[in-house]
Amino acid sequence: MRFARRCRWRPWNPSRPPGNGLGLISPEHAAGEADQLVAGGFRAIKIRLGRPPFMDDLAAVRAVRKRLSDDVVLMVDFNQALSVSQPL
Repeated sequence: MRFARRCRWRPWNPSRPPGNGLGLISPEHAAGEADQLVAGGFRAIKIRLGRPPFMDDLAAVRAVRKRLSDDVVLMVDFNQALSVSQPL
C-alpha cells in the first residue's frame, strides 16, 4: 500500500469511467465519449490517432476539441501507428 500512496494509485471506482482515452472511433462518437469523460471528472483526455487518411485524424481531433472547454487538456497518441520516419 505504501507504493500505491506514493504513486497516487486509486482502486477502480465503478462510479467513474475506467480510462481517459478515446480510441480509433468516428469523430462524432469520440466527441460524445469526451463529453462523458469530462462529466465523470476527467480534466485531461487522450485521443488515439492513426486512422488511414490523416484528415480523419484531424476531423476527430477537431470534433473533440470543439466539445471540450479550454481548461480540459487534449493529448494525442499515435500508439505506434507510425514508423520513426513517418511523423518527421
